[in-house]
Amino acid sequence: MLNCLYIIVGKSGSGKITLAKDLEARYGYKLAESYTDRPKRFMSETGHVFVSEDEFSALKGLIAVRKKEDGRYGLTHDMLDHSDLILLDPKGAEEVLNSYKTRPVHVIGVHADFKTRLRRMMRRGDNVREVSLRKTIDDADFMFYEDFCDVVINNGESYEDAYPERNGIVSIAKNIIDQFENQVWVCTDPDCFQYCRQVGLDSNQLPIFELAQVNAYVDGFCRVAHGYVHISDLDDEEIEELAKQYDWPASHLLGFNGWRYMAEAVFESGGTEYDLKTKYHSLQDAARALGNLIDVDVSTYIS
Repeated sequence: MLNCLYIIVGKSGSGKITLAKDLEARYGYKLAESYTDRPKRFMSETGHVFVSEDEFSALKGLIAVRKKEDGRYGLTHDMLDHSDLILLDPKGAEEVLNSYKTRPVHVIGVHADFKTRLRRMMRRGDNVREVSLRKTIDDADFMFYEDFCDVVINNGESYEDAYPERNGIVSIAKNIIDQFENQVWVCTDPDCFQYCRQVGLDSNQLPIFELAQVNAYVDGFCRVAHGYVHISDLDDEEIEELAKQYDWPASHLLGFNGWRYMAEAVFESGGTEYDLKTKYHSLQDAARALGNLIDVDVSTYIS
C-alpha cells in the first residue's frame, strides 16, 4: 500500500479511467472499486462491485454516495484503506477529503479540451445524446474543481499527439505520486520513535531529509531530536565510515533508500546536535511531544 490515497478526477473523456488503469497495470497500485446498483454495460465490465438495488440499499457506512442517471455509486472506508487510487467526481472527492483521515489524501486532476474529450467519447461508442448530457453535468460539477486539486495534468490533444502510447501522462502521474510519497513521515525505527521524510532536493539534485526521534539519556530524562540532513554535505570518507560503522554492503547504499539510510545514520550519530531543549521524564511523554511537533499519531508505537 502507498503512504497516501490518491483521488483522480476529470471530466468525461479526459482519460482519467485509462490513466488509473495504466497506473494499476504498470506499477501495481490498487484501484478502488466502488459499489453500484446499475447494470453492467457489457458482460466483462470491471471497475465496480455490481450489486442489486436492494443490496445497495442495505450497505452500511457508505461514503461519497452519488445517484446518477444510470444508478447509485458508493464506497466504504474499508475500500479506501485497501486502495491506492480512486476515481471520483468533485463532490465525492470533497467528501473523502473531509471524512477520510486514515492516510493523507491527494487529488490529481486530469484536464483535456472539449474537442479531445468529444472525440474520445464518440470513439468509445457514446451517442450524441449521452455526450451532450455528460457535458452539461460536467460543466456544472467541475466548475471550480481545480481549487482542491493538488495538481492538474494536461491530457489534451497536443499531449496525446506527443505521447501516442500514453507513456507521457502515466510517467508524469507516477512522478507526482513519488513526490507525495517521499513527503510523508515514515516511522523508520519504532524503538526510538524515529521518523523520516524527504523534503526536497538541493542544488546538486540530491535529497534533503527531515528527521525526528526520541533520545534517552543516563540521567533518566529524554529529549526530542529534530533536524535536517543534506546528503550533499557527506563526502566519500564520511560515507565509507558510515558503511563500516553500520556494516552495510555496497548494495545497501544504492538509490533513494541508500540516501535515506545515510541520513538516518547521520542523524542517529549526531549526539546532542539535533536535541531540542525540553526534557521529559519518560519515553512516552517525549514520544507524544514528538508526535505533536511533526503532526503524526505515535500511539501505535507507545506500549
